[in-house]
Amino acid sequence: MQTTAWCHNGYHNLPPNEVIRRARLARTDALIIKYGDPAFERAITAAGIPWGVERFTYAAQAAREADMLADAVDAGASFAVANCEPNDGGGWSDPGADNAIRTLIDAFRARHPRTPLHICADLRRARSLDTPFVREAARDGIDGWMPMVYPKAFGQSVPRAFDAAYPGATYLNLPCAPVLQTYDNPGPAHITQQIAEARTRGATSISIYVIETATEAELKAVATSKTITSAPSTPTPQPLVDSAMLQATRHAYLRGAIAILDHGTPSELRALADLFGARSR
Repeated sequence: MQTTAWCHNGYHNLPPNEVIRRARLARTDALIIKYGDPAFERAITAAGIPWGVERFTYAAQAAREADMLADAVDAGASFAVANCEPNDGGGWSDPGADNAIRTLIDAFRARHPRTPLHICADLRRARSLDTPFVREAARDGIDGWMPMVYPKAFGQSVPRAFDAAYPGATYLNLPCAPVLQTYDNPGPAHITQQIAEARTRGATSISIYVIETATEAELKAVATSKTITSAPSTPTPQPLVDSAMLQATRHAYLRGAIAILDHGTPSELRALADLFGARSR
């Protein structure tokens, strides 16, 4: 299971060497760095740790948010995370948030068309699940979701927190990687339980929030969980292709056949006839 860790979020700043030590202790695959500290980013890069950039984004300045994320990619970030929280001043529950997220995505893609872009959101039903900005984001231009699943903060057991905040391994046809709670001293057993629950529900990637506040024991629990495999289960059969893909394939073949009929050489016309079991004349 791929594991990333959020760090340097403006509240728990630690020197880069200590963050690097913690990242190695937890055996994280990458770090998610709060935008705004180039010296910190350079130190992480020099340590050979991949990193992505994160911004608490504001809908009112969507284009500016995209530029800041894109600037960090220019500086070495290998992916970007737009943190879109609806109830903490970000404006993502306000009218026009769907237009704002489209502005953010399109502006980022204009500069970095292939860099992974993820949206972190509170996907509980009373928060962002199925809201207009989330549905607009799913339409095009992002690579996945990072829903916040914080059992202790929610005052729920681990399974109930996942029931409430994690819509599944995919959401609106995009991968869904939960952000797990490692702040407020949940304890190593709680960390292990969160990761096991994520794995049981099909997650192939997780992140922990935040690496600065996790205890040594909690970081070791993150590392240990990478070597644990869940019991095999019988997967639910899934179609290899959906109806939309089949329809698109039919249209592609039809366009190709029309092109051959209009402009094909004799050999191409014979091949087309053979494809449909006919005899050329």
